[in-house]
Amino acid sequence: MKIYSSHKSMQYKRSFTNFLTLSDEKNKEIRFLHSFLNGRFYDRLLDVGGGTGIIHDAVRLYFKNADVIEKNSHFRSYYTGLDTSFYREPIETFHTEKKYDVVLASHVMSYVNPSERKRIIDKLFGFTKLGGYLIFSEMTPWGSLGTIKELIFGKKIFSTYESIVESIEVLGHPFAEYTMYPSVLTYEESDMLRVIKFFSES
Repeated sequence: MKIYSSHKSMQYKRSFTNFLTLSDEKNKEIRFLHSFLNGRFYDRLLDVGGGTGIIHDAVRLYFKNADVIEKNSHFRSYYTGLDTSFYREPIETFHTEKKYDVVLASHVMSYVNPSERKRIIDKLFGFTKLGGYLIFSEMTPWGSLGTIKELIFGKKIFSTYESIVESIEVLGHPFAEYTMYPSVLTYEESDMLRVIKFFSES
């Protein structure tokens, strides 16, 4: 059971419910992760920017231990597992000596300042075990959605998907891409706006 500890997190719950009802983006991401993890059992997961925990909850069963980095303290109550540690800290300052089988950063890198982008990407690769996986999930192309976020909702987009890929290439890390095509499951303008609003707040 999730506990919402403030008016702000109640607003987030409503926005998230709208998003889940009117978009299949999260379900498609979860299906991909299940397929990618392929029923194997791993030692450690690092979930960067875990948010409300919907992705975390879906993949947690594959891992013996999990660490979550989330700077929003309202989300602490979402992570109650005995072998799950919650760190209320931005990725920019987080440090650990641990190495992880999987590092998951879902919709995180687009909000990292360009001056920090390469350092953060390199840091995340450094947290990943030899033979492990670092998974970025981002939307591309931003196009008008990025403009809507910045002008209407005040959510500053610092890094596009293309700039993230460019940074990975410059750093010399090997990577592969997988493309999903999420849908908005409504034709009502007001519903579409609610979905976009959630993207701006998540």
